[in-house]
Amino acid sequence: MKHSCVLWGGYGHGNVGDDLTLAVALADARRAWGDSVAILTPRADRTARQFPDIPRIPYVLRRPPPPARLCLRARAALRSLCGGSRGGSPRYRLRDQLPAGSRAPRPAWVRAVEEARELVLVGGGYLTDLFPVETFLFPVQLARAKGVPVRTDPLGIGPFASRRAAAAVVAALLAADLRVRDDVSLEFCRAHGLAAKRCLDSGFRLKEVVPALVRAPRGRRVGICISRQAGSGPGAARRATTAWCNAFLRALAADRDLEIRGFCFHADPRTDYEATRAAFLRAGIDADLVAPPCADFREAARALASHNVIVTTRFHAAVAAAALAIPCFAFARGSYYAAKMASVRAQAPETTVIIDPAGDPSERAATIVRAAARDGEAVAAGRRENRNTNG
Repeated sequence: MKHSCVLWGGYGHGNVGDDLTLAVALADARRAWGDSVAILTPRADRTARQFPDIPRIPYVLRRPPPPARLCLRARAALRSLCGGSRGGSPRYRLRDQLPAGSRAPRPAWVRAVEEARELVLVGGGYLTDLFPVETFLFPVQLARAKGVPVRTDPLGIGPFASRRAAAAVVAALLAADLRVRDDVSLEFCRAHGLAAKRCLDSGFRLKEVVPALVRAPRGRRVGICISRQAGSGPGAARRATTAWCNAFLRALAADRDLEIRGFCFHADPRTDYEATRAAFLRAGIDADLVAPPCADFREAARALASHNVIVTTRFHAAVAAAALAIPCFAFARGSYYAAKMASVRAQAPETTVIIDPAGDPSERAATIVRAAARDGEAVAAGRRENRNTNG
């Protein structure tokens, strides 16, 4: 069956923010194309749980033949030894996804892209070699080769350690109707000849896709979500961030008037849930105060809305807090997350404070979080701190 519009992006792996941006893109696509919309997904089972009434096309890649596979692995290992990013080294090739002869059967995802009238890249920050970027580009490259128009929701682009990966992204997006979500991505596009518009991340449209969602804080409840941030640096930097987090949580827990709770913005228990529980335990806080992850992004958004103040490493948790006018303290370690969190602060400066463990003392950060929990209407103290540390 042909579909006029095919959606593709970084969702399908349990990330609440990615499912949220997919929901917004889907709503827009159905307004434009009616029922002739399909979702290209690497995890059709997970996507089915979130969007059971939408056709789902499995994105299954064919591995290169053994000789090519060994060559690709050797190149990735060499890049790693030279200090490069493995994410910039391809593990698959587009040529292996296409049938050799005209009569050979084409994979379902190839057929769907070739027959579509539009390919929409759903929002997210997956166009960076912090991740295996080539697997995200194949549908875009195929659409470009077949003359299928490509449109994007607001994306994050970069950073890149690999010039090859950056060039591949630029080539794939040259003819796209391109939107980006932050100034760093916009600067990248301008520097590489890509015509792009800066737009708000789709997550700010949270209330459109989660019915009857309202802010419902309970007392002085501080919601904390901790996960490892991609691009945050080598092992020494991660250990320093862990030590900072331990001191921050201990200082926060010293205020007995606060109700500290952990929440998740990822459905996989091996990410936010395990990391937040471990952080609570190290700080002497009861790990059972961390709520288990929600299977559906709508449930996760409603759980977030129950907090008076949010402290998070998750970008879309910060976006959701901004959309609901909840005071939020957003961790940003490394350039990748700094650009993302800066886009939230630009949209919601009255309620968003960026915390960088590399430069902000843990005790001072805990002090402004405690102040915000006592006065949920403003984070003035935090804004003053941001002027000192974020310009």
